[in-house]
Amino acid sequence: MKPIILLVALGLILSACGAPQPAPIVATAVTADSPAYAKLALIESESPRPPVALVEAFRVSMDSLSKKCHGETPEHLAALIIKSQELLREKNIDVKLSEIARQVDRSLPADAQIAQCSDVFAAFVTLTINQSN
Repeated sequence: MKPIILLVALGLILSACGAPQPAPIVATAVTADSPAYAKLALIESESPRPPVALVEAFRVSMDSLSKKCHGETPEHLAALIIKSQELLREKNIDVKLSEIARQVDRSLPADAQIAQCSDVFAAFVTLTINQSN
């Protein structure tokens, strides 16, 4: 039996037994109507079809930040992430957008209700610049 046929047969058997199937690792095209987190993944990956894992990482960070940054839209949070990267690049500090989102999110307590998240991003940029000196 050929290996591909064997794998397909095994997959069918596992499906029939109710075994969970892994999510497909298929990149989805990002469009103008896509959520802000998908657009950030597009920018970081420099691809119209960013990897699913990257999109998911941004989704998780952005969902969490949206809960912590009271009243901030996902689009505004994305703009803050991009602006933070621009400010850091001016100082020759290269930090990925996903890393900025993740680090800012992790810096806030889970139950935080921040009114001005722009201040948190400004603090992140300042601390990152100071650490690099």
